[in-house]
Amino acid sequence: MSTILPKIKTNRGNIGNDIWIYLPDLSSFEKTYLSADEASGQTVLSVLSGTNFSANEYIIIGTPGSERSEILKVSSANATTITTSSVTINDHNQGEQIVFIPFNQAEISSATSSGGSFSVLATVAIRADSLQTYYAATADAVTKYYKVRFKNENDTTYSDYSDEVGGVGFADNSVYSIKNRALSQLGEKIGDYITDEFLNDSLWEGRREIDHQMKKWSFRTSFNYDATNLVEGQYSFAVPSLLRMPDTPDNILGIRIGSGQNLSYINKRAFDNYYNDIGHTTVATQPAVGATSLVLATTRDLDDSGSVIIGANTITYTAKDNSTNTISGVPASGDGSIDATHAVGTDVWQHASFGEPTHYTIYEDTIFFNTPVSSDFEGFNVWMDFYRTIPEYNSDADIVDEPDPDCLVSFVKYKIKDKKEKGKLNISKDPDYQNYIIRRNKLVDNERINQNIRFIPAIDHLIDID
Repeated sequence: MSTILPKIKTNRGNIGNDIWIYLPDLSSFEKTYLSADEASGQTVLSVLSGTNFSANEYIIIGTPGSERSEILKVSSANATTITTSSVTINDHNQGEQIVFIPFNQAEISSATSSGGSFSVLATVAIRADSLQTYYAATADAVTKYYKVRFKNENDTTYSDYSDEVGGVGFADNSVYSIKNRALSQLGEKIGDYITDEFLNDSLWEGRREIDHQMKKWSFRTSFNYDATNLVEGQYSFAVPSLLRMPDTPDNILGIRIGSGQNLSYINKRAFDNYYNDIGHTTVATQPAVGATSLVLATTRDLDDSGSVIIGANTITYTAKDNSTNTISGVPASGDGSIDATHAVGTDVWQHASFGEPTHYTIYEDTIFFNTPVSSDFEGFNVWMDFYRTIPEYNSDADIVDEPDPDCLVSFVKYKIKDKKEKGKLNISKDPDYQNYIIRRNKLVDNERINQNIRFIPAIDHLIDID
């Protein structure tokens, strides 16, 4: 029903585990305003416009998180009024906001281990008068894990689940802990001005600044990445989406097939020499077994008649049509026939010999082998080691990969103060920004110390060589 992703935090309490469920961000949902004062005990509310609200939806009357706000179900709505299914608990003033909320409950599930089998622990009403809904799991051990999804009690629809969080709470290097430490050290709270979205944007900005200081961070590597599984005749595969600078070999540490040695990089010009006088295209229309013609992406580089190879299938033909990219005169059965339904995009070769790749090149977000792979490597994994892009996160429970999360705390604190100063904060005198710079530079220095540089002088002209 909604793309809302619940956010939760936990803490080990005096008895059991404490769970807080954050009120979802409703800024993008439909809203209107009271057009008159309304006393408590009312069901008919005067509004500026109720036309975009419908029966059986839920609304929050009042600013979400404020003391007198409450959630009620809509019974009916028209241009000037919204009628609720139950009476208001609090009185409300003219001009107070009414906003649509997709859910009115939170369903809490628990498990005995991370990634374990979760079962529903409790379903609680979402509090509109607080930014957090609290639940005490008094009987639970510290080893419990929790996740939450929002629920619409009326039509039994649900949001996505939150990330799971352990009973001990968030790790010190989690997104939540970094933002929370910045807020608590400044005595600030999330609200209308310092929003969670602003804190996330600030944290990502600090992470990007750190990332840009080095082209290769040792903590941002991926080893033994399963890039693809080979089929006979394959000669290329898309680079991993995580690869930093995907059009160059600069961030590739190694590529190997199965348990073999790493392939050697060659440039595009050297790569092209391996494919001199070899025709290559791909399947454009998936053929049926026994079909007597085959539509390809192009036929212009193929012989007028002859044979093509698709994996283990050698297909003979007697004619080609460059206007339709079709080869025809294919035997319906026996030698030279189409003996498999080849998927669209499958490599098609002419005059090629399959073998074991020893070199690779990279361009257009694709890695290419210096030879199509033979049947000996059918089903083999292609393993890669590389420097990866900065990880993106979507939850407070996610763990940042930077080795000094306190560096990021200082950056977020600086951004909070700068926002309050309307962008006029003097960064040269701000201790948090200066602390961020010092810690960021230390990260860079540590990386450079650990990156050995070897020079191999060309001195052949200085010595006698037999």
